[in-house]
Amino acid sequence: MYLWIGRVRIINFEERYVIILLKAVLEQTPVKNTQKRINWEKVLRISDFQNIVNIVHYGMLGIEKNVSEEYIDDFYQKYKRELLLKQAYKEAEQTVKWQLDRHGIHALFLAGHGEYNYYPKEELTYAERVEILIEKKDMHTVQDMMKEMDYEEQQERLDNGHVFVRTPGIQIAFYESVPIGNDTLEKYFSKSVRKYKKVSEYKYIHLLDVEEEYLYRIGRLVEKYMQGELKIRHFLDFWLYENARSDREADVSTTKLLEKAKLTEFALQAANLADLWFGNKGVPEGGEVFALEEYVLSGGREDKWLDGRLLPFEKVRLDFYKRNREEEWEGRVRSWWFPSKDYMTRLFPILKKFPFLLWFFWLKRGMRLLTNMYKEYMKKKWSEIKEKLPKKKPKEEEENIDNEV
Repeated sequence: MYLWIGRVRIINFEERYVIILLKAVLEQTPVKNTQKRINWEKVLRISDFQNIVNIVHYGMLGIEKNVSEEYIDDFYQKYKRELLLKQAYKEAEQTVKWQLDRHGIHALFLAGHGEYNYYPKEELTYAERVEILIEKKDMHTVQDMMKEMDYEEQQERLDNGHVFVRTPGIQIAFYESVPIGNDTLEKYFSKSVRKYKKVSEYKYIHLLDVEEEYLYRIGRLVEKYMQGELKIRHFLDFWLYENARSDREADVSTTKLLEKAKLTEFALQAANLADLWFGNKGVPEGGEVFALEEYVLSGGREDKWLDGRLLPFEKVRLDFYKRNREEEWEGRVRSWWFPSKDYMTRLFPILKKFPFLLWFFWLKRGMRLLTNMYKEYMKKKWSEIKEKLPKKKPKEEEENIDNEV
C-alpha cells in the first residue's frame, strides 16, 4: 500500500526492485543482489497487476535462494499460464485472419500483432487482446463468424468495440472506427480499411505502417491514461517499439500531427518515463515524468495537476472517464483492504479450520499494513532530514583550519 501526503507519494522498494528486474532481463545482465529484505508477496502482486509476471519470473532465475518456495511456485504457475495463453492467442489470431480472408472482409490489425518482434525472447511478451478495425457493413458477418468459432460477445464499457471472448481468456476486439477519442487522430485514421498496406500472404488483411503504428500507440496510451488503466507493460511495449523505430528519421508530418492533436507533451513524457525505467539516458528534467510514474504505479489514481500538464485540452473527456473510474477505484480499495477468503487462507492457514475468524485476520492484516506504511513514511522523512543537516567536518580538516588561523 502507498501513503499519500498531498501530491507526494512514497514509492516502495518492491516497485523499484520490479523495475530493476525488468531492466536486467532486457539488457540480459545478472540481477544484482540487494541487502534489503524483499517482500515477495508484494512483488508478485505488483507484477501481476502490471502484467509483467513472466518477465519478473525470468529475472528471478538465479536468485531463487532468496525467495521462498511458495512464491517461486506462484510465479512459475502464472508464468506457465501466460505461456499457454500466448500460444492460444497466436493460433486464434491466425485462425481469425484466415476466416476474415475467406469471408472477403477487409480488416486492419491494430494491436496484438508483431510484439514478438520487439522482445529479446518471445516468452517475455504479454497477450492482452487483439484489436481489429473493419468496415461497418461487415460487422454482422463478423458476429456470425465469431459465433461459429465458439466466441461469446461481451459488452465493452468504455470503448465502442465488439469484444469476443473464448476460453482460456482470449479477447478479440472488432471496431468500426479506431478506438481513439482525440479528434485529430480519429480523423487521421478515418480512411477506408482497404487503403492501408496489405499483408502479402492475404488478400484482405492489412497492417499499419511504422509511422501510423507510432501514432496509434500514442493514441491508445492516451485512452489508457484516461481510463486509469496505464500499466508498466504498456510503457515497455512502447519503449521497445520506439527503439525499433528509432533507426528511421523522424517523420516531420508525424511531429506536426502530434502538435495539431495537442499530444506533443504527452508523447514526450511517455517516452521519458519509458526511458527512465528501461533506458540509459539518465533522469529527465521536470516533475511531469515522476508524477506520471506515480500515476502508473498507483493504478491510475487521479492527479489533476498531471492531467493539466499532459492533456490540457481533454478536460471534458477526462471528466467523463473519471466518473466511470470512481466505482472501479472504490472496488479496488475494498478488495485491497478486504481480500478474498481464498487469498486470506493462504496467508493464514488456520482459516481452513476456523473460517469465522476472517474478520479478525482482516483487521490484523490491516493493522500490519498501516504499521508498515507509517514506518516507510518515517524512514523517508528521516532520510530527508539527515540530508538537510549540516555535515560535520572531518577532524583533520578542522585542525588545518585552526592552524591557518
